[in-house]
Amino acid sequence: MSQWVNGSIAWLRYVGAALLIISAPLGWLNQPWGDWTRGMAWKPLSAPGDAKFTLISLGMLSVVLAFVALLPSSRRFALALSAAALLVLLLPVRQILFAHVPLCEKLSDDARQKSSVLQFDASALGGNVAHDLDFPPIGSENVLARLESLQRLMGWGWYVAAVGVVLLAVSGWRDAHRPLSIVLVVVLVVALGSVRGLVAEFYQWRGDVALARGNYENALRHYRHATRWNESLDDTEHLRLRRGQCESVGSGRRAVSASADAHLYRAQVLADRRDFARAMAEYAQAQQRVPRSVVIKRLWAWARVRWGLNLYREGSVYLAIQQWNKAIETDAHQLQAHFYLAKAYYDARDEQAAIEHNLAFLKRCRDKFLRSEALSNLGDCYFRQRDFVTARQMYQKSLKQYDDISYRLINFRARRGLTGM
Repeated sequence: MSQWVNGSIAWLRYVGAALLIISAPLGWLNQPWGDWTRGMAWKPLSAPGDAKFTLISLGMLSVVLAFVALLPSSRRFALALSAAALLVLLLPVRQILFAHVPLCEKLSDDARQKSSVLQFDASALGGNVAHDLDFPPIGSENVLARLESLQRLMGWGWYVAAVGVVLLAVSGWRDAHRPLSIVLVVVLVVALGSVRGLVAEFYQWRGDVALARGNYENALRHYRHATRWNESLDDTEHLRLRRGQCESVGSGRRAVSASADAHLYRAQVLADRRDFARAMAEYAQAQQRVPRSVVIKRLWAWARVRWGLNLYREGSVYLAIQQWNKAIETDAHQLQAHFYLAKAYYDARDEQAAIEHNLAFLKRCRDKFLRSEALSNLGDCYFRQRDFVTARQMYQKSLKQYDDISYRLINFRARRGLTGM
């Protein structure tokens, strides 16, 4: 009986190591502008251009630990190896929750752009129906919202690695020296690394409470403490707008009402009222004070996109084109503007410009439905240019975007283009 138990435990170690190896190519984080099922194994976890902390490095580290666990002599160290793998597994969670808050806002912005494109597609293009499409918002304003979003951000690779860690721990528990101490050390390391983030979240929460009560002085003081404990919170949409509200609305704060946050808050209020001309001036003032702020650029570009959508609905196609081009100049991550520009240029009978923006959209968008729509747009452009061979290829590619036949059946635009209707 004991021999059978020992054999089973050994197999657990092999299976756990195999799962750790499999997790690396699957990826631990879902792709922005993807289909939310494919893993992002080769992309950096932090902002573009900052590859100091990448998922592929963590994935390769888990592979190395797995191969060490497979060695016959490492049986006694299986629990220690599983503890190390657990530490690697928890690092991206900690980074998303505390260290890279702007990344969560970027992913949230990606989801909002997809939803906006989908609404525009249904109203301006029509013809196709996507009953099952839903791009749920990704919360980023506080640690609880980010924790809730983790279930959608974490890819299959992360869950596979978690199962592998558990199996490795079970296989090495009996042979480990002081097994509870090993687990406690891992928990302590992760907890100590999260102390500053938790304190910053506490101060941000206190600031939100003070702001809700109209105590603007205390709110600003708490927000300052929050950014001291976690510097990544300083350039976040949540904190900039809250501080701007305190400085703009709070009584007796005229001396600091010209800050970047105050200008940004006033710009957002004006944009929500559709007073876009005055809002642009406020955004420009905010950008002038903090030229490198990603949040200011993103919100400014969104305001230009919204202004362009209003102009397009009013029939001012050329004015809408101006605003959408300026949105891309302001924020290169405004992928939705390429989709809108493609439709506007097509309406203006500038098919070549429409083709360029459709291709720019396809280059970065991985969502199958939106790619299918962009390919149908390309087919329409080539059809109008009387390049029927290329138009047919685009319509066929649009149909092939979906593996599920039910989706192909509702792709009426591509089918209508193929039949020349």
